[in-house]
Parts: sequence; structure tokens; C-alpha cells
Amino acid sequence: MLLDSFESQLVLVDYQERLMPAIFDAAAVLANARVLAQVARHLEVPVWGTEQNPSKLGANDAQLRA
Repeated sequence: MLLDSFESQLVLVDYQERLMPAIFDAAAVLANARVLAQVARHLEVPVWGTEQNPSKLGANDAQLRA
């Protein structure tokens, strides 16, 4: 079964400033998320980002948000 880009979405969950230090190899994780987002945009797949309590945990990575 193949994915249909018109019925798909990419959701990037909580790549926030205060959470990233707790993630192993955070730089690579962010780089991979950016690549996924770029590929999704190229394929015209909608990209969504979530932020949990951004006033305390900070915003998602600025490059990822762009």
C-alpha cells in the first residue's frame, strides 16, 4: 500500500528549545526533522508543528518553523 500525498500530513511534535537538551543527539534529530519538512513541502504534503506550553518551554526551532 502506497501513501497518497493528497491524503497525508506531516506532524512535527514539540521540537522546543527547553526540550531539545533532553533528546539524545538533538542536533541530528533537528536536522532530520528539517529534511522531512523540506521533502514534505516539495511533495505538497501539509506540514504541521505542535508546541506544548510555548510560554514555558519555548518555541519550536526557528529553522523548522520556517
